[in-house]
Amino acid sequence: MDSAAVFQSAIRNPQSAISVAAPAGYLSVERAARLLGRSERTVQDSCAAGRLKAVQAGDRWFIDPASRPEFKIVSGGDPESSRVPHAAGDLLCELSDRKRRDLLARHAMVEAYMASARGRARGDLVRFQADWIAAWNAMHPATAVSAPTLRRLLRLYRSGGLAALVDRRRNPRDSGLSPEALDFAAGLALSESKPKLAGIYNQVLALAPTMNWTLPSRGHFLRRLKRYIDPKVWALGRDPRLYRQRMQLVLRRDWSKVAAMELWVADHRTLDVWVPRQADDGRWSWQRPWLTVLLDARSWKPVGWTLAWDAPDSNRIMGTFARAVREHGKPDWMYLDNGKDFRAKRFAGGRAGAGGRAGMVGLIEGDAVEPILSVLGVQVVWADPYNARAKVVENWFGRAMAELFDRNWETYCGRSTDARPEAVTKMDAAEAARGGLSIDAVRQAFADWVRDDYGRCECPVSASRGLSVEQAFLRLRKAGFEAVMPAAETLAMLLLPTKPLTVRSTGIALAEFGLTYLAPELEDLRGASGRDESRKVVVRYDPGDSSRIFIFERSGPFLCVARPYLERGVHPLARAGTPEDREQLADALGAQKHAEKGVREQVRRLRAVAARYAPALARQWAAHAGLGLLDETVAPPAEMPIIRLMGAPDRAAQAGREDALERLRRVRQSRIAVGVEALSETKERDGTRTAPENVLDALPDEPAAQEKESTYDHGTGDFDDRA
Repeated sequence: MDSAAVFQSAIRNPQSAISVAAPAGYLSVERAARLLGRSERTVQDSCAAGRLKAVQAGDRWFIDPASRPEFKIVSGGDPESSRVPHAAGDLLCELSDRKRRDLLARHAMVEAYMASARGRARGDLVRFQADWIAAWNAMHPATAVSAPTLRRLLRLYRSGGLAALVDRRRNPRDSGLSPEALDFAAGLALSESKPKLAGIYNQVLALAPTMNWTLPSRGHFLRRLKRYIDPKVWALGRDPRLYRQRMQLVLRRDWSKVAAMELWVADHRTLDVWVPRQADDGRWSWQRPWLTVLLDARSWKPVGWTLAWDAPDSNRIMGTFARAVREHGKPDWMYLDNGKDFRAKRFAGGRAGAGGRAGMVGLIEGDAVEPILSVLGVQVVWADPYNARAKVVENWFGRAMAELFDRNWETYCGRSTDARPEAVTKMDAAEAARGGLSIDAVRQAFADWVRDDYGRCECPVSASRGLSVEQAFLRLRKAGFEAVMPAAETLAMLLLPTKPLTVRSTGIALAEFGLTYLAPELEDLRGASGRDESRKVVVRYDPGDSSRIFIFERSGPFLCVARPYLERGVHPLARAGTPEDREQLADALGAQKHAEKGVREQVRRLRAVAARYAPALARQWAAHAGLGLLDETVAPPAEMPIIRLMGAPDRAAQAGREDALERLRRVRQSRIAVGVEALSETKERDGTRTAPENVLDALPDEPAAQEKESTYDHGTGDFDDRA
């Protein structure tokens, strides 16, 4: 059989082993049907009727690409050069170069997806489509597409062919948009100040003439800008907190590697409970108290807490920490927030790397204030800023506090307006206060809940399941754990400081408690004279404990612990009062005299010791001064002008003058006697007596003072001594 016969046999029998290849550039019926948006049967009928220029090879048709603009475009030819009569005025014949490039890009994308999805089950197409779009966008960022857009293009292509993919808008999304302008706008948009996109377009528009940029309309530019920036890049550039909470990879922590009492976490929160509060003017209002809590990270047990009206500060944190350490001992680590109340220098030393003063040093003078956590040997770990998931106490607030404690109150206000009970807005604060609702009642209820209710619940930490909160706190500690209790004066550095207070004669008056505090170590400051600045001290106290306060010098060192003076005041007119008032006054006066008597006894004892050593000291002076004392005479005072007074004043003046002369005489006689004795001991001619090497050797066992009678002659102005 010759070659022609073989060719004709292959055409008549397409299933034969020998097939005929399509002429170069000709399209198959399947591809022509997709480009026209018609069925294959319709294309075959058009070929048979001569509406499409085609060549038949057996039962198969091959279409000439010049017969339709759609075929000419995908074949790389110019559709305007087609000489078919129906092509005149066709949409595809009037495409600009830009729109033709866009049409070819869309067609290539749709054909690529249809080829990849061919043969896949319908149930797998949704997941496959998402994966395919992600891969396409990564490989072709210039023609990135979203899932809705891809589905819309597929629908148009199947129904209308290539012509349906033409962008019929006057200003397509990339028309006249310079890539440099898009990058410049994206850089301006990725700022944490979150600038408005309309303002960014105005800046790009102002710079465009200088940089020779071409821009589309504002709406198209902004839509293209949003699609151009990746959502993760958009979130991190404009809102880092949103990126960390929603898009950052989550790192799960294994709390089984942390023992109980090893790490404490601290934070604040307002209760979701309204409590009545009375203002200074007597009016009642609803307010939500603040809770400051220290939580053990392994067991989620509250080791210390404070509930108060005012917003928390560093003093509140340090006071709560001091009470927790007194009760349980100190932890090894503290996990702290980045707020300025936690960064106080005198507590944590300020955040590492933070410029300037991270916290207020307080009222202790001097720059060398060592952080109290450093003094206690507690190391600090700082949480990530603006990341609520970084601290386990945030989860405890939401899972334990809000659900197990706050919701049990009739005045539960909810965490939002949607969750707020309607009856709360109709309650009266004054009436609720008269019913017993107060912040003290909430404090007591919270203490009971932590001890009796929450402490017996199963521990919420997955690494501590099977144990109650209290059991996990006690059993999951390190082997050989011993609670370390710092000294009271060390913990006092954590307590609330006051302004420098003056130690007055009555003690230290602390207005916060309305009490006066005394201590034996303050006696020298109570009796000190001079300006008040020299008698000022710094007081630190626990707002919940009025039984003692801690006194520090203004330079920093600890001084003492002062206790309150709890004596009741006496009646100003005890005689006009009750017998109990008179008895109280008598007791107070007796105690006052008894205390003074004890002081006087000490004064008398010390004076006696000084008098015993006085003669020896005088002899020592005489030995060093030689015989000058013997020749020295004490001149009587110059005679004062006498003013005659009448009656009792005259006698009182005379008695005072005589008393002064008597004291002067005794001083003169004692000095003469000491000089004579010293002379006899040091100037013996025969040398048998020598002066003692130390004047204390000559000190007698008991002072023997020889009294001499002397009279003063008013006429001569001299003394008359008689032994």
